[in-house]
Amino acid sequence: FSSIILFGSLRRTPSEMESRPSTTALAADIVLELSGWRIEAQKRRLIWHFVEACCEVVVLVVSIYVAFSQLKLADFFVRFLAVPLFIGVIRVYLAMRLVRCYCQMERADLVTALERIGSSHSSTWLCSAATLAIFAALLAMWHGFWFLLMVFYEGTPEEGAAVATLVGFSLICTLANGYLWWNCAKIFQDIPDK
Repeated sequence: FSSIILFGSLRRTPSEMESRPSTTALAADIVLELSGWRIEAQKRRLIWHFVEACCEVVVLVVSIYVAFSQLKLADFFVRFLAVPLFIGVIRVYLAMRLVRCYCQMERADLVTALERIGSSHSSTWLCSAATLAIFAALLAMWHGFWFLLMVFYEGTPEEGAAVATLVGFSLICTLANGYLWWNCAKIFQDIPDK
């Protein structure tokens, strides 16, 4: 395997060698690619998953507080929002784990990268990337239901500001998760069949 990598790097002209990353970086990229990572696309999407999951957890905590303190059906809405909050915390954990695994592989030389490609790393990448896509789809639908509930909620005039806030939060979460879901689906469609 390493001879293939080295042979591929030796076939380049000197100008290509200067513009390309080193053999170590190239080897780590190839190992990451074989592990199920499409390098640049996944790295950018991973950052967005992490940022969106953190923001979503904050929005859900604020939404639970607003629902609990200002709505008459507080118990229902707190329970309804607890499920996406739990999923959001799991998404933050998975994204942090992916970042850690990616950084460990990116900085490794070929031998270390191959040693680290054990079951924990490959399952982390493949399962976590797919799980993030599934959670984005699930949360897009869940927040869509939340949006419809809040739009058709017939509350008192005192609840108007709280309902408007929750409608805005649900719409933002629906659009953000829908975009991540669409983006992940695009990645999986771009992967060629073997």
